[in-house]
Amino acid sequence: MGLVAIGLVSTDSLRANAVHDVSVFELDRNADDNAAAGQDWSNVCPAGTPPGTLSCVGGTTASTSAFTTEAPNATIFTQGGSKDDLDITSWRHTNGSVPDKDDLAHGYAARYGDRLYFGADRFAATGDAALGVWFFQGSVGPVTGGTFSGAHRDGDILVLSDFTKGGETATIRVFQWNGPGGTIAGTGAVNGTLDLIFGTVASPADCVGPPAVSNNDPACATVNQTSVDSPWAFTPKSGAANKFPKGHFYEGGIDLAFLNLQNECFSSFLVETRSSQSVDATLKDFVGGQFAVCGADMTTTPSVGAGATIVPGTSVTDGVTVVGKGLANPPTPTGLVTFFICGPIATGTCDAGGTSVGTGTLIGSGATASATSPAFDTTAKTPGRYCFRAEWPGDGNYPAVSHVGTADSECFSIAKVPSSTVTTPVDGSGTPVTSILFGATAFDKAVVTGNAAGGDPAGDVSFFVCGPIATGTCATGGTAVTGNPRTLVADGNPSTFTAAATSGGFTPASPGRYCFRA
Repeated sequence: MGLVAIGLVSTDSLRANAVHDVSVFELDRNADDNAAAGQDWSNVCPAGTPPGTLSCVGGTTASTSAFTTEAPNATIFTQGGSKDDLDITSWRHTNGSVPDKDDLAHGYAARYGDRLYFGADRFAATGDAALGVWFFQGSVGPVTGGTFSGAHRDGDILVLSDFTKGGETATIRVFQWNGPGGTIAGTGAVNGTLDLIFGTVASPADCVGPPAVSNNDPACATVNQTSVDSPWAFTPKSGAANKFPKGHFYEGGIDLAFLNLQNECFSSFLVETRSSQSVDATLKDFVGGQFAVCGADMTTTPSVGAGATIVPGTSVTDGVTVVGKGLANPPTPTGLVTFFICGPIATGTCDAGGTSVGTGTLIGSGATASATSPAFDTTAKTPGRYCFRAEWPGDGNYPAVSHVGTADSECFSIAKVPSSTVTTPVDGSGTPVTSILFGATAFDKAVVTGNAAGGDPAGDVSFFVCGPIATGTCATGGTAVTGNPRTLVADGNPSTFTAAATSGGFTPASPGRYCFRA
């Protein structure tokens, strides 16, 4: 089982910042939080973890951290597509075994501001070894069926460490994923997917030494040179239980700001053992897990208030707030938010589809930015319940996010416009009448008038007739007139907002007084 040791040598002394001598974390070849300033892996390891010679005390102050245990011979890489210069979509895993020196037992990582620390321990430390550590912006890990979830995003970080002279001397290289069609221009200089951003195969850098690094080193790593106590349960191939024999325990750190990566958020990590120093070496064992919650939260609220009822003609906007997360100081979200509206709908939310309202530009500072949609004009819109949806494609720091709300949080209702209806009995030519001869046929004409907000009234009218009756009106009941319902027809005048419908004919069966109702 190989362990990654990371040492970086800076050629930009103005940006160099130490990772091992800033009293943040102890890179001292053991996992115990001792008298030295800074925390250690016994803090990152959760309290209650099965103990070793020492115990995990927990209480890390890291902005995000992870400690992962692998069951012996549980998961290993398999098939030819499992290589660092190929996308995660081609990686495969299975249950099986690897050579003892490549068998990882635990992997751990912690982030303190711009400083990223990582480590692992392995079953044996015989001979040379090669290791890699991936930090992914997305969620990556093995899934049922032998594949991995997720895919590379431009900016994912790979640290390759090669251990020679029996595993004691480490060389370090740091790569950045730059695949086709990503957010970084062009493609990687290494096999079309990776860019070397730091280090060489001939530049060892040990946090403790020798070879020693300067107090301003932007990154370094180290491996234990003597047997040290383990805070967690650990069984090596040979030697006492719960102790790390020489070369079994590895730790390192990187100053992300030095590499211009301080705004990157890494949501998962993976430590891997490798067959050689080559970038496209066959991958062997792995251990990793979730690291940080990377991304942005979105909240939205319509201007009229969630679930409010408005008068037709009112303009409504949707306001959105995007808050970055996953970093100590998240950058401000940027770009355009696209707004959609669905309706009228009786229930539910605007999960998909709808009509585009337009876009709004995110403006803000710190981790928070806001945008407002163009106004949605409710003039002449069909009354009912409408709901917004907001979609943001993300930017160089954050993945895409959308928001549809719950219940009525993104919804409002357009009320029906008050209208007036006037009905007039007419003859077959449409001329108003107050009486007809027995045996003749009468009709009822209904004229419905709205207003500018609602436009011309539309829909159907049903007609009824009561009689013969001596007094009163046809307030209820009566007989439905043949031909119901009748469709309203607008009068064609854009300034009157009226529409009319005429009933089917009614021929009284006996003389008397009759009344229509519409």
